[in-house]
Amino acid sequence: MSHLTPAQEALAISRRKEIYELLHPETKAGTAGANARWNDASDNLSFASATSEATGKDKRTVERAAARGEALGDDLKAVEGTSLDKGELEALEKKARPTVG
Repeated sequence: MSHLTPAQEALAISRRKEIYELLHPETKAGTAGANARWNDASDNLSFASATSEATGKDKRTVERAAARGEALGDDLKAVEGTSLDKGELEALEKKARPTVG
């Protein structure tokens, strides 16, 4: 995925996460923690771990791209190729997330 812009990567990884969770519903947030506590979840890779292995990207990089994809969704298509796609996506993501408190 190194040829993708940050916006394209976030879109691709968030789509991959949707598909991964359809194939592995036991790894969804909330469900994975309960399974780990009550069942043997030793053979279940998290989405980020599985994607990290498949792409060679750091697990944290995958997690950040998935979070951006979730926070910005289809708005990422609008910023492809713009200055926002060249390093300002993090600021845009923070603005799109609801504030707590």
